[in-house]
Amino acid sequence: MTWDKLENPHDVTTDDLLLKNEDNEDEYVSMKAKTGWQPALNNDESVIFNFMFSIDTWNAYTNAGISSLTIAFADAEDSTDIEVNRFQFVDLVLNEYARLIYDKMNMEADDDELTTDTTLSSMTGFAPFDDEKSFELQWIGSNIDNYGPSQEPRATFAKDKETPGFWSIVESATSLTSTGFVCSLEKSADSLGMTKAIKAGGSIMMKVGYKEAIVTDFTAHSDLIEVAWAAEPVVEDPEDPNAGGNVDDGGDGGNTDNNDGEDGATAVTAFGAAVIAAISALAF
Repeated sequence: MTWDKLENPHDVTTDDLLLKNEDNEDEYVSMKAKTGWQPALNNDESVIFNFMFSIDTWNAYTNAGISSLTIAFADAEDSTDIEVNRFQFVDLVLNEYARLIYDKMNMEADDDELTTDTTLSSMTGFAPFDDEKSFELQWIGSNIDNYGPSQEPRATFAKDKETPGFWSIVESATSLTSTGFVCSLEKSADSLGMTKAIKAGGSIMMKVGYKEAIVTDFTAHSDLIEVAWAAEPVVEDPEDPNAGGNVDDGGDGGNTDNNDGEDGATAVTAFGAAVIAAISALAF
């Protein structure tokens, strides 16, 4: 799957989303995103929802050469149930090696009435965390020979397990670019986790930011962004087959040769009556 092959596509960002470090104007992360969804083919399958994004990580390195970008989702801007998705990326061009690490966690409201719960709107970062179920992909030049733009990654052994309720990376639609990577995610309608508002014609809210793993506050982050999925196509009712003219002997719509308005049965009856009248006249 590529950008132009998303089913039921919808643009999340019409222009590239730019995150800049206010203390270093040369440091930034640029992102664009699009959604789509795939209908269920039978009753045993679920609708699949897609979120596809690209990252240009020019000079925005954290943690000794590793770029890090976080995409936080919630059903609404004032929701305290937040899904945190962190993508760490390293690209060693000279060694022909690149790695993408996907970590995730849920931020939920606590029961302490003395503390103010974080909403997606008020979120300015998150505490350091370790994901025991990290999902890792690699591009390696010398051994696997999949390093380079548009090349499909390989999952890292023992770090290729998906976590229910979170996104799955579509490996066949995830690849390196000259300045970053393109990543395609998907969720099944029966495993939406915290993002229960995802549906055809529905939307959730998103905040994007980046920071070092050992600190809490984002170095830079976006405003709230609506992430919508296209509505189901409208199927118009078939036209009345009788509309637009008379019905011929086969029942199809359209005019027939009976321009005087008689249908086939009336014409046959009239013809039979004329024959009987002619025979009667001859008999007398």
